[in-house]
Amino acid sequence: APERRAAFLAEACAGHDSLRREVEALISSHEQTGHFIDAPAFQAAAEMLAGGREFKPGATLSHYEIHSVLGEGGMGRVYLAEDRKLKRKVALKVLSAAGSGDGEARRRLLREAQAAAALDHPNICAIYEVDEASDPCYIAMQYVEGETLEARMENGRLALDDSLNIAAQIADALCEAHARGIIHRDVKPSNVMLTARGQVKVLDFGLAKTASAAPDGPGEAVTMSLLTAPGMVLGTVPYMSPEQLRGETVDARTDIFSFGAVLYELLTCRRAFARASAAETIGAILHERPPELSSVDRGIPKALEDVVGKCLAKDAGERYQTMEQVARDLNAARSGELVAVNTVAARTGQAEVDSASHRETAFTDTGRARPTSSIEYLVSEVKHHRRSALLAMAGVIIAVAALGYYFYFARGSEAIDSVAVLPFVNASNDANTEYLSDGLSDSIINSLSQVPNLKRVIPFSSVSRYKGKQIDPQTVGRELNVGAVLTGRLTLRGDEVLVSTELIDVKNNKRLSGGQYSHKLADVSKLQSEIAQGISEKLRLKLTSEQHERLTRPETENAEAYQLYLQGRYFLAKNTDEATLKSGEYFKQAIEKDPNFALAYVELARYYAIMANFGNMQPNEAWPQAEAAVVKALAIDDRLAEAHHQLGVVKMWYDWDWPGAEREFRRAIELEPEIVRRGTLYVRLLEVLGRFDEAIAERNKADEISPVLRLPDVAGILRSARRYDEAIEENRKQLEREPNRRGNYHLAIGMAYAHQGKYEEALAEVREARPVVTEPRQLAQIGYVYAAAGKRDEAVKILEEVKALTGERHNLSPSIAAIYAVLGNKDEALAWLKRACDEHHGGVVGLKIDQRFDTLRSDQRFVDLLRRVKLAP
Repeated sequence: APERRAAFLAEACAGHDSLRREVEALISSHEQTGHFIDAPAFQAAAEMLAGGREFKPGATLSHYEIHSVLGEGGMGRVYLAEDRKLKRKVALKVLSAAGSGDGEARRRLLREAQAAAALDHPNICAIYEVDEASDPCYIAMQYVEGETLEARMENGRLALDDSLNIAAQIADALCEAHARGIIHRDVKPSNVMLTARGQVKVLDFGLAKTASAAPDGPGEAVTMSLLTAPGMVLGTVPYMSPEQLRGETVDARTDIFSFGAVLYELLTCRRAFARASAAETIGAILHERPPELSSVDRGIPKALEDVVGKCLAKDAGERYQTMEQVARDLNAARSGELVAVNTVAARTGQAEVDSASHRETAFTDTGRARPTSSIEYLVSEVKHHRRSALLAMAGVIIAVAALGYYFYFARGSEAIDSVAVLPFVNASNDANTEYLSDGLSDSIINSLSQVPNLKRVIPFSSVSRYKGKQIDPQTVGRELNVGAVLTGRLTLRGDEVLVSTELIDVKNNKRLSGGQYSHKLADVSKLQSEIAQGISEKLRLKLTSEQHERLTRPETENAEAYQLYLQGRYFLAKNTDEATLKSGEYFKQAIEKDPNFALAYVELARYYAIMANFGNMQPNEAWPQAEAAVVKALAIDDRLAEAHHQLGVVKMWYDWDWPGAEREFRRAIELEPEIVRRGTLYVRLLEVLGRFDEAIAERNKADEISPVLRLPDVAGILRSARRYDEAIEENRKQLEREPNRRGNYHLAIGMAYAHQGKYEEALAEVREARPVVTEPRQLAQIGYVYAAAGKRDEAVKILEEVKALTGERHNLSPSIAAIYAVLGNKDEALAWLKRACDEHHGGVVGLKIDQRFDTLRSDQRFVDLLRRVKLAP
């Protein structure tokens, strides 16, 4: 009754007239929309749910099969369901009959889905589908298995590092939302889920609005709430900002206040503004400062206390102005780099005088105060009267935790000796910064490859196939046979680069760490070393001082040079003519910016080697430039494994110095086994020298590092060894694994059959390959098979087609010679081989073992050519 309420307010707000007036204004706002606050919560719930439909297990809604009720509240229920089309579990939020008949409720449902769907972030619950036009209308969203942060904190206070790890992920999620112009407006522990691996998922964008949207109406913060009955507070009182409580228009800074309240609770296991009643809680938020963190735990760093204090400033203008600022200071405080924050004390008013007594009452008599907003009060009472129900409100999903927290976060100290770094997600969605996300991933891989205690670091070429795909780190880890998987997201905001990472223990399905890194674009090279160092620490790798120095040493101090280098590697990896040409220009520019950038010289040498072997430049012009670049790299750093490896390439393909090439390859392997074996070029050296068993053994070592490396594959070595049946069997397996490369494998099988004299089988295979092969040397192989099978006209036609390409492709002479040889024209065959030797074509390194030239081996001119390339017996 109004009289009892007045008496209660007189007692609760004794001596605080301004507080009482504000509380009465809030209550008046509620009464204008239906006197909801006067009714008991369970009664209101019963009224809202009355007449609502309930789906039983096995029932269907569209293509979703209901399994069970996860929770209910407000104007709808949330079900655990299975998407029968995509065979995955979803959380299905369904409006009640009353809500489905309300056009405004449908619009709110759509707005919630649109807000969350606009966000693609690993720390935000994903929206799969919304159907606001159906009856009933619903949202299908990601089913997050785990426990809420609220439930986790009820088990006791978290360790400081765990608390900050969770806070950093929440901050990253809010950064993403704000960057998309979306304000959450209901940040609280029950809207944060922790998965079994410790990954954070921010839920319930049911109260979200776009920053540019018009206010919801008079007193927008206290009028309406999506998927709750009209008249409920929009937000949750203990975490609401002062401006939100006053019904003022809010912006992203309201989320910063709420985040500060959550962070305070994470660090202390106490609510910042908890009081014995809702009225007192509102008054505390509006007028009082929370107890200092150091009064709860003297071990909390002063800088961290300052970060929380600045988030909780009463005046929005005195808070952090963006979540990016919060995240940056939080990470700096966490790492010890931030000593203090420039904070402005919040205005407190007269109510602060008696705040100490309020704190004592809240923390000693009542413990964790019960939910005090209308929303939480409603659901609390529904749960009290319906013991089996769980809260489900606009994306808040509570499920039984799969395994206990301790099992996943506090067990064991066993070191992990293998890792895969997946391509970082370019969260900026800017194609011009794609080089940065890929380049950082690749550079981290290279850094980790220097760590001897890591037996396997999967190369970028082998993980690039996961780029742009929705992946499960544990599944990927099993596919690649590694102990840990690192995923990451990169965002470029102005001149600031933000990177968030997650390191997963594959065997135990355990989240080892989550990192947040931020640097100016001008300091982007520091990100690589920081992330690599963080991984080595979390994997518990023991490094010598020299190993640690090499791991953390920047590849260059020049930021422009480093960015140009990353762009060069990005384009070189695209493996197209146009992109390859671009890569060379970037490497040259990087060297201009930093003439002592050894890795840039190595990549420039690799660029020239590719230009020579793939025919984009005359080989006898490209190879000397490759040699000059790699010699310069070694002059700068003679312990650079990549440089020794590249010098081995030059000695093999240009100098035909086989002992020298082997020495360089072995030196590179001695320095960094993983980096070199992944390139497999030492395997090619052994193959062309006829040391087939050694080549296969070395290739198998490479497979131990990365089972998805391609060239030279075992089938190719077996074919060179004339073990054709085994080669064909291996190619068949490859064809099953990689049907998208069927042209390559059908052609390889066809060549093996041709060498066996099984010409019908050979022709069948190359006809399968013909429509999909595009590389001129592959076309020449088809011509070879036609000639060997007696299809002379078809062979000559292809021969002329290939010869016509020699003006633009400078690597075709050996392929043309092979067709002439099988057609029986030795003179032309030997003339083209001589030309290949004169121009240092890559194909001549295989003269000793290449079966295509068997008909020429008795000719003295061929023996002379073998002697010239230093392969004569």
